[in-house]
Amino acid sequence: MKFRALLALFLLIAPACAQRISNQRPAEAPLRLDMSKLNGMQPPGMDPLCLDKGRFQDLEYNRSPEVEKIMARPKDAVPVLISLLTSTKRVRPDPVCYWYDTRVGDVAFMMLADLFTDASWQHCTVPGACWDALGPLDTSLPASTAWHNYIKQHGRAALQNHYRNLWREYKDKLVWDPTQRCFRLPTQKN
Repeated sequence: MKFRALLALFLLIAPACAQRISNQRPAEAPLRLDMSKLNGMQPPGMDPLCLDKGRFQDLEYNRSPEVEKIMARPKDAVPVLISLLTSTKRVRPDPVCYWYDTRVGDVAFMMLADLFTDASWQHCTVPGACWDALGPLDTSLPASTAWHNYIKQHGRAALQNHYRNLWREYKDKLVWDPTQRCFRLPTQKN
């Protein structure tokens, strides 16, 4: 008797469960980035990736399979980039013009800063999420020197913790602006 009751219950709820399961999208695979693939496809006439103009997401200047993966899933990319900040693995060839001894963590920082910089290349959309994360910078120094000085003084882990705290505070408040190709707070105007 119990078997018949269980079978009847199963037959009653099975269609609803099947419908619910079929409506669920499969979970997306975690985003994985390989900084060794930064020197990918470039527009005709351009040198291998040379992030000396614009932001990395300005695809008219910078193209690579990894950049395209980030731009397809920018909100998933931020935690991955934060996790890469402490990586000291060498990136060859150097993907940034006028930069020396480039490490994966260096590129991850530049990409994070760019994701929070508006299309004018002048304004940070979240306080402490761009180059201002390094504190007051000596603008007479090249960016690479300022970066290396910061790393010597504070270390990569301190910057990683800074970005983790920022992401924890803002991730649910941020919107992706497809026109500006950056994150911004909803109260900010285009």
